[in-house]
Parts: sequence; structure tokens; C-alpha cells
Amino acid sequence: MDSGKSEEIRVEARLRASAHEQKVQMMVVDATFMLVYHSASDTDFDDEIKEIFLKSNPPLNIWPYAREVISSMTTRMGFPPLIIEPYKVY
Repeated sequence: MDSGKSEEIRVEARLRASAHEQKVQMMVVDATFMLVYHSASDTDFDDEIKEIFLKSNPPLNIWPYAREVISSMTTRMGFPPLIIEPYKVY
């Protein structure tokens, strides 16, 4: 990635799981992801377009990785795998 521009984004995700009947928090999973977006051109993007992109894309881009981390982490903790739905874009 010698030419072009890159943007690094730090995304923090938190999942809380609780038992509904007992209203007790069972676990909290915190994860931090570093995303790097790269543009092959040296073009400066309009701040409004950049803001829209950075508000909508990071959740979509980290979702499969967050799902896998949470599922495998809960399994290693001795819980049944926590299956999280795919990210829905409307």
C-alpha cells in the first residue's frame, strides 16, 4: 500500500448476556477491532461522504469477526456457543 490514502478506525463492541427469568447479568464480552480502510487514489474525500462511510461500514465489516470471537469465547468459558444473528442492512 505505497500509494493512496489509509484511514484507521478503532471499533469497540460490547455484548451483555443476561438470564431473563432471573434478571441477572451472566456475562459481558468486550472486544476491540482495528479496521484499516485504504483508497488506491490520493483523492481527498468530502467530509460528509467520509462520515457516512465511517458510520455505516465498520459495524458491517467487523460483524462476522465479532460473531466468531463471541461464539468461540463463550464455548471456551464452558457455556453453550452463543449464536448471534447475521448483521442486517436495511
